[in-house]
Amino acid sequence: MWYILRMSKVPRLERPLHWVGSSKRDLLAFPARAIDDFGYGLGVVQLGGYPPAAKPWKGTGPGVYALRRAHGPQRR
Repeated sequence: MWYILRMSKVPRLERPLHWVGSSKRDLLAFPARAIDDFGYGLGVVQLGGYPPAAKPWKGTGPGVYALRRAHGPQRR
């Protein structure tokens, strides 16, 4: 599934991304398609958007999101 990121004429500053523990190494161990999907979601969040596969991470405060990706037969 493809999503279009609509950009405004005013450039947005990219927010920093903080990897915790082995999270980056763990992500890079996924198949290429999953890495692309998560990379897109991370990019949207860094630019201030809200990707379709995100939900707020509870208990950590505002600005922290959990990204998820469907897998198996239910994935389209």
